[in-house]
Order: sequence, then structure tokens, then C-alpha cells
Amino acid sequence: MIMCPTISLRISDKLKSDIDYFKGKVDWNHEMRQFIESKIDEERKIEILEELNSLIEELPEAPAGTAARLVREDRDSH
Repeated sequence: MIMCPTISLRISDKLKSDIDYFKGKVDWNHEMRQFIESKIDEERKIEILEELNSLIEELPEAPAGTAARLVREDRDSH
């Protein structure tokens, strides 16, 4: 059996009581692992987007009319 680290969490007595009530119906370990993994994925995506935004902000601006010129060139090439 592979040993995994354990984390602890302080919760209210009411929440603990509700968890105990649904203990036979809900796999709390699975639910918490799934939530944590989902939150980590979400935070990683946010970090990546922030990095991309920083890179985009560092790019030089294109001269005025560049987009229209490129679209026109593309249309004319067909």
C-alpha cells in the first residue's frame, strides 16, 4: 500500500455533523480530492492566462491599418 500525506481541516460542528450524516452515501475522501484537483487546475489556468496577458502587453503595437491591409491581401490572394 502506498502511503499518502494526510491533511487536516478545521470545520464547524454543524458541518461535521452533516458530513457524518451522509457518511454512507458520500465518499468524502474522493469528493475532497476531486475538489482540490479541480481548484488546482483552475488556479494553474489563471496563472497561464496571466502570463500570456503579460507577454501580449509586451508585444509592440502594429502600425495603424495593418489589420485592414492583411485582410485585403488575404482576400486578393484567392
